[in-house]
Amino acid sequence: MQLFTRPVTLFSMLKKSGFIVYGLLCVSLLHRKNSVFCLMSRWLKVWLGVIMLALYPQVAMAEKRVDLYSVSQLVVDQSVSLRQQATAKGLATVLIRVSGRKNTVSHPLVRDALTQATSYLNQYSYSSTDETITIAGSSRPASQLLLQYSATSIQRLLQQAQIVTWPENRPEVLLWVASNLQQQKRLLDKQAQETLAIKAAGELRGLPIVMPLLDLLDRQTLSASRLWAMDEIAIRDASARYGADGVLAGRFTRISSTAWQGSFLLLHKDERQYFNGRGATPQLVAQAIIDQTAMYFANRDAVIVNDEQSAQSMMIAIENIVTFDRYAGLVNYLNDLPLVAGTTVTRVDGSQVILQLRYNGSEEKLLATLEDSPIFIQRPVEFKPFNGTTALAIFAWRESESQIIEDSLPVDADSPVNEAASPTNNN
Repeated sequence: MQLFTRPVTLFSMLKKSGFIVYGLLCVSLLHRKNSVFCLMSRWLKVWLGVIMLALYPQVAMAEKRVDLYSVSQLVVDQSVSLRQQATAKGLATVLIRVSGRKNTVSHPLVRDALTQATSYLNQYSYSSTDETITIAGSSRPASQLLLQYSATSIQRLLQQAQIVTWPENRPEVLLWVASNLQQQKRLLDKQAQETLAIKAAGELRGLPIVMPLLDLLDRQTLSASRLWAMDEIAIRDASARYGADGVLAGRFTRISSTAWQGSFLLLHKDERQYFNGRGATPQLVAQAIIDQTAMYFANRDAVIVNDEQSAQSMMIAIENIVTFDRYAGLVNYLNDLPLVAGTTVTRVDGSQVILQLRYNGSEEKLLATLEDSPIFIQRPVEFKPFNGTTALAIFAWRESESQIIEDSLPVDADSPVNEAASPTNNN
């Protein structure tokens, strides 16, 4: 997630002079019978509104590319047997994360794969921690085992099993949580055990969870009582400044010494979903809520990984490819995208490369993935016909986050294809 604020010098000056303006407004209100002061009052009210907007900048969010293929676990030693157990458990986590479905691990092909989980492992490493693991009432120091799995092998397994995948560009979900511990309703911040439980469950499922600022503006727009009542209008109003892909808002209730309950509302575009969960701990409730949330988004964005022969195709042009390393990086990046089944370079014209992408899923999702890519800037041009049958989308390689790309003329789509360009396939 990236937070963007606009560094305007005037607003900075206004913030420093806020109390002076407020004081002048109070003075003007004491002289309302005088027309001059009435005019000043109106003027100062306008500027006070500007100051308030400056004090509460907008926060922008977008879909986030998630690392789906890495898992970390705590272990008490570095033995081979324990590592093999952790590798099988980690592979199950990754398969659920990539597919978006918990029942993935019950497929016969997947069950067989879990018995030979080490063959799907790219690398592993250990690191020390300050944490402990309790075994038979005894606490033992724990190490962290980081497992990194092969994306290609896992995608091939899911393709063979005909299991859908949930692409790695995942929606960022804004989280609002209330509780009534000690009979007092309150908004929970990012340090509360309930919010930590939801964020951890989201990380396990590959669903990015982000927290609001919970500043004065948030608390004025969405009180704990309104959140507890799951007031949709208030929740949408408070969330509007963040521009999140989805909003998950709800409450945790401790119904007994051994039972917790969670009730949540998921808002996504014009849709709303209600999720409930119960468990002995906040962690179990959080897992139930996140499982339902992840299933909603996975169903919406699901892609069936087919072979190249049955994939659809689209033409794209990438500009600003000025070195061979950049060319190689472009091809590798596109081939690594989950939606892309293969690429073929059809023409190289100066610093512009035109490729045919064979892809699974919808054209809309593929374009959204390319537009959200940190290495591309989409040109402000319309789709151009290419070879009379397909459309051409034009992008430019991004030099850096701060680079300003000047507008240029679109590619001449009617010029002949360079037959010497070598095709590149995704194996």
